[in-house]
Amino acid sequence: MPRVQVRSDKFKELMLYVAHQSNDDPKYGAAKLAKLLFFIDFRAFGELGESVTGARYHRIERGPAPTPLLPVRKEMEAIGEITIRRVPSGGKHEQE
Repeated sequence: MPRVQVRSDKFKELMLYVAHQSNDDPKYGAAKLAKLLFFIDFRAFGELGESVTGARYHRIERGPAPTPLLPVRKEMEAIGEITIRRVPSGGKHEQE
């Protein structure tokens, strides 16, 4: 089976879309972003035979996470495409 390449442009667009749509959700943060990206890719794969982003996912404590999430997020933050807000959430700081 050929290995799918991450489509970084689609990955970035989907991250921005999900963040924008979740702007008013008080429970939105980094973990929810990762889960939403997973569910979107998983559903697209089931219905279309390929994921939207081509990202691979790995298991973490709070659910599935796309492997390129942190590097892409850091890159976008470094060039000013996004701003990460850290807000208190249940004794911890959640990143939005």
